[in-house]
Amino acid sequence: MLHVKGISKSYTSQIVLKGISFDLEESRLLAITGSNGSGKSTLLKGIVGEIDFDEGTVTIDKDTVMAYLPQQIADNDLKAKEYVFSAHPVLAEAFEQIKSTEDPFVYGEALDRFHSLGGYDMEREIDKNLAYFGFCESDGEKVFSAFSEGEKRLLGIIRLMITGARLFLLDEPTNHLDIAHCVMLEEYILQKKEQRYAFLLVSHDRAFIDRVADRTLYLERGSSISVEGGYSALLSHKEQTFSVRERHAEELQRKIRQLEREIIQKKQWAQKVERTKRHNPHADKGYIGHQSARLAKRATAVSGRLNALVESMKEEKPFIEKPLNLSFLDYPVSSRVVIRAEQIEKQFEGRVVLSGIAIDCTTKDRIGIIGENGSGKTTLMRILVNDLPPDAGVCYRNDGVRWLYLPQDIRRFFTHEILLENMTRYDQSEVFVRQALGAARIRNERAFSKVDELSRGELMRCALVAAILAKTEFLFMDEPTNHLDIESLEVLHALLDQYSGGFLFISHDRYFIAQQAKTLYWLTRQRLVLMGTQAGDPASEVSGRPNEP
Repeated sequence: MLHVKGISKSYTSQIVLKGISFDLEESRLLAITGSNGSGKSTLLKGIVGEIDFDEGTVTIDKDTVMAYLPQQIADNDLKAKEYVFSAHPVLAEAFEQIKSTEDPFVYGEALDRFHSLGGYDMEREIDKNLAYFGFCESDGEKVFSAFSEGEKRLLGIIRLMITGARLFLLDEPTNHLDIAHCVMLEEYILQKKEQRYAFLLVSHDRAFIDRVADRTLYLERGSSISVEGGYSALLSHKEQTFSVRERHAEELQRKIRQLEREIIQKKQWAQKVERTKRHNPHADKGYIGHQSARLAKRATAVSGRLNALVESMKEEKPFIEKPLNLSFLDYPVSSRVVIRAEQIEKQFEGRVVLSGIAIDCTTKDRIGIIGENGSGKTTLMRILVNDLPPDAGVCYRNDGVRWLYLPQDIRRFFTHEILLENMTRYDQSEVFVRQALGAARIRNERAFSKVDELSRGELMRCALVAAILAKTEFLFMDEPTNHLDIESLEVLHALLDQYSGGFLFISHDRYFIAQQAKTLYWLTRQRLVLMGTQAGDPASEVSGRPNEP
């Protein structure tokens, strides 16, 4: 279906894509992942023709129709069903005339046109898809802009399915989706693959990639890794590659040190010869002069070899990045009660959001809360951290426990304009703070950046470093993985694995839940339901609903 060969793209002096090649056949799904700025969306935009590549070719098989879902879907004033039909302008016009015209002649013509274009079959398919993703019949008449961001993405996918395309390019299709809808989308895509559809998608959702991908392409700093399977296969490959390349890097470092010693030795000999020449004006001729020139030439050659090896190290850096080590920031945390909530209730405009909520947290707990969008998770979190008063019930907070709240909009956590100014308020030296930031891959002059100039992933890393610097004993985190790239997600896990305290988090990220939650609750029907005391496989145990009372 799709054949990409030797694709390269640069912006000014920055290489974004370099020599990317792959084939995508029917009934296959290729997932593309990598850090922010690695060229994932650029690759999709180039394939659909929104931008031009510098080098390479893109070939689509004859009669293959392609459809594209961008990362951002523009709002519009169309009703949901009208928006879906808008993929077929002529059909959409006939559909609108049927619904709105009072002229019997216009109505009859529109009805005939709608029928001749297969409108009734298509409408049944649309209704079927809307129902599959949980839309009710009245939602078809709801204005598109009134839906949540997750619902808009689902409507966008349904819209693509009536275009006649069999090759789909999806940019972050699970963004803003709750767990239940992620699972629905997985099943939907797997069904379509069986029907000989093909998919090329960009995603940071590791559980989603594991479930649907036949092959995964990892982009990083102009380079790429391609593996059969999903994210778990990629992770295994990277770990193996790291071991091999780490050994190679150690060998390169050994050679570099040897060359450095050789250069110093050659320069010392050259300096010795030069001193001899100064005391003997005839020494620049004959044997001594010849030796001096020969040593200088060898020193230059060795320097060239050294520079080549250094450049080789730079090329391999993306794949030999060492795991984080924040052990120097470790501190003891004893088991103590953080908060005890009893019979919490909350309403908004007469709608009950929370009812009879009870939860206890200690400094050794690692608790996850999941639930559908709009179920009240953030409301509960804000009540627990005293950012919102409950209508009823009480929260007992232990004033002796040091805790921090990391909101969904992580920029709210930072009170100063410059990043480093936020980090030096915890009675630690600037040198120590920069060492900690460096361990979290916030290096060099990046520490002096404005908060508004940093990515969400970078800010989340910094917030966790701040929590460690402040020696907090408990964290409240609202969607800590939202919009983080793969690199930031891996760093986040490493930081939390080394964190001494406990935490309570809200998340839709099944992979994160499975790795970090020791106790898991589902917020449903205004109540907290205990799902388990140890999260399991991210693609299975965290994918379904609990047995509700």
